[in-house]
Amino acid sequence: MSNTSTVTPYDSAAQSIPAETTASPVERWLAEENEAVVERLRAERRHDRLELHSARSACQRPAPVLNRAALHMRNVEPLLQSAGAAGYRVERLARGSRRAFLLCGKLGERLAVTESANGQLELRTAGDRARIERLLHRYTVDRSVEHFRRLGMQVRTVTLANGEVQIEAAESMPERPDGAARIVTRARRDGSAKLDIAGLRGPRCGQIVQQYAEALGAAVREETVNDAYYQQVVPPATVRL
Repeated sequence: MSNTSTVTPYDSAAQSIPAETTASPVERWLAEENEAVVERLRAERRHDRLELHSARSACQRPAPVLNRAALHMRNVEPLLQSAGAAGYRVERLARGSRRAFLLCGKLGERLAVTESANGQLELRTAGDRARIERLLHRYTVDRSVEHFRRLGMQVRTVTLANGEVQIEAAESMPERPDGAARIVTRARRDGSAKLDIAGLRGPRCGQIVQQYAEALGAAVREETVNDAYYQQVVPPATVRL
């Protein structure tokens, strides 16, 4: 391998949004899912004639825990396309100058995509954070395949036993002085990706990684190069007649 890199959709440097004294429409919508779950559990208990520990516990509703993920990406449309392909119904929420989209799954699970003041996106849910990671995993796979195919590469995908997806892409162009790239991308379950690039000499592998990150609206978190990166690329000699 001439380059091994990790690309992530998460913006760990983003500042957390201050808690609001009054819940926003998005937060209220997300919290409704938790209330529905509580009511369903109560109905099941009544149906099964199970005794509750106390009348007080029957009236209490657990406060929803809001899971948030700040993202590097700014273009919402590809994320919404992946959400639709994953079975979410997408609705736009009127929210002034900032965009907000409500995602409702087939089982009633809810996610929200909101826009921060600087234009970056954020995913929220009142349920398990794994929902966010599953959607970002789907997004990474979809956008990776689309990106490599747009570059004219031959692409093959394999779903691994651990739930990750391996995307193999190869340049199908006439031999270049610096070689033809063979890229193995591992889309991890949390939505991040690991790229291994082989077949190249010189620094073009770094350009491939950067183009990939830009196509996903993500950031390069780690990058390791080997000796092939520093090899001088000599153009083919020109024969004059």
